[in-house]
Amino acid sequence: MSKIVHTFEPSSGTVQDANGAGEIVAAIYERGWAVIAQGFYALQESEKAELQTSYGVLNRDPYGDTRCRSYFKATLDVDSGRLTRAEDQTYSQTYKANPIDGGKVRVFDTIDDEVLAMTAFQRLVMSNLALMTASYIFKKRLVTIGVHMVRYYTEMGKPTFSSPIWLHKDDEPLVVLNVINESRGLVGGDTVLARDLKSVERVVHLKPYEGAVLTKKLAHMVTPMEAPAEATIGFRDILLTTLEEADDVVQPNEPAADWRAAS
Repeated sequence: MSKIVHTFEPSSGTVQDANGAGEIVAAIYERGWAVIAQGFYALQESEKAELQTSYGVLNRDPYGDTRCRSYFKATLDVDSGRLTRAEDQTYSQTYKANPIDGGKVRVFDTIDDEVLAMTAFQRLVMSNLALMTASYIFKKRLVTIGVHMVRYYTEMGKPTFSSPIWLHKDDEPLVVLNVINESRGLVGGDTVLARDLKSVERVVHLKPYEGAVLTKKLAHMVTPMEAPAEATIGFRDILLTTLEEADDVVQPNEPAADWRAAS
């Protein structure tokens, strides 16, 4: 795989060749969510470790005192599968979607070129986008994609949490959450999927290099996290691949019959 920093080629991640692709696409269509196994991304241990190490040098998120973050905004050409860096690298959410940090334009550190070129980073992002384009019909050829690298860190008595903290639906119609690493014994960090406030559909604790596809069919949250003992530091590192577009830009695409049968 070529190391292209400002433009990612679709060969960096193809849904046709990935393990379990049919089951994932069918689950997205039928349930509105899916859990992605580690093997889907076909990464070597050295490639995983390289990306994990990069989280240790992230700077503090200026909008959250228990988070570190960097961000990359890009334009995806749906027809060709190419991903190119966008000129505007700011990020915003509505207040409705995020009462804590919504309603403001946020500026994060930009993900380093060295990280953008890593095999694991490119494989994760491009494979996630391949899942999106296989699962949905896009009504625009050029769409905006956001990628967030986030480290949550915590001490006992000082929990950290995702923003927004409780069950919610994102502004973005499609989000793929990948866990990259977490400290041993970390308390919390479970992904909760719910039809409504009275109907929880799934609770899953994602392991490193597993993922979850999140759509607006369900609300979701990640439970607050805390270090397991005094005088220890806990952390959880995640990668978010998001479609930063209005809901009506995509519509579900019924998978091929053989993919549905595989699920």
